[in-house]
Amino acid sequence: MTRWLDSNRPLLVSHSSSRAFLTCRPGKKLWGGRWVRGTSMHPEYGPASIAVKSGPIVQGIPNFEVMDERYSYLRTSPCIRVRAHHNYEGQEHPVLWSLERPSAGGRTGRTFYDALGHDAASYESPEHRELLLRAIDWLTAV
Repeated sequence: MTRWLDSNRPLLVSHSSSRAFLTCRPGKKLWGGRWVRGTSMHPEYGPASIAVKSGPIVQGIPNFEVMDERYSYLRTSPCIRVRAHHNYEGQEHPVLWSLERPSAGGRTGRTFYDALGHDAASYESPEHRELLLRAIDWLTAV
């Protein structure tokens, strides 16, 4: 994982990956956030209203509904750029974000994280699919 962190290779991270490698220090730096045992959670699986933020990756994509889990109370880096979120208990919780991470030799690596995608129903949303296609374009543009 440290070799990836030190490289400028792109990384697309999905759903439960934020729960993997919880004791690995480079993990949060590599994907911009993580699940915290005893703090992070998700409301019951069901309809989720996703609010899309502004910015070049998401421009023109409207807010959307999706059947999914909604990860909440993740620990995120202040360096992430939130691309979409959901609201729970009066707070915004990021579900899609991008990260430009410094790497060895002054290069920049890119990460895009998608907390959605518990099962195939999540990908029935054309907006969710479009966001992922744009994320891949952004990741591979460097």
